[in-house]
Amino acid sequence: HLLAVLGDGVMEVRCTAVPRVSDGSDDIALAHVTSLAGTDFRTVYAQDILYAEASGKQILLHMIDRVETYNYLIGELEKMLPRTLFYRIQRSYLINLQHVESYDAKSVTLKNGETLPLKDRNFQSAYRNFIFLINR
Repeated sequence: HLLAVLGDGVMEVRCTAVPRVSDGSDDIALAHVTSLAGTDFRTVYAQDILYAEASGKQILLHMIDRVETYNYLIGELEKMLPRTLFYRIQRSYLINLQHVESYDAKSVTLKNGETLPLKDRNFQSAYRNFIFLINR
């Protein structure tokens, strides 16, 4: 468990394997993040995260239907999420490989149309490995 003080509340982040059954799909959540700030509990499924963006000592989790801010460094989040699904394309961005539509030498385009800057020369190899894993 990782704890951080959020004003007068506490945030607790756990990553565990949890089935996602609410929508009846066959998708399985490989991890989830549960936060506790006062009495506010939220669960974020790894497959719903499009990407994480560093913003000082906080991260913005860009998800399919919303953006949420957490008081964590992007490196801390990177250690909590499955390495087979998430890749750090540059210092400020950690992307979910499941949501990649295309990429070139300078950018990655997500399935929702957002384009993020790419600074990592190893991305092509990492993405090929991801495709290989999901097609096995």
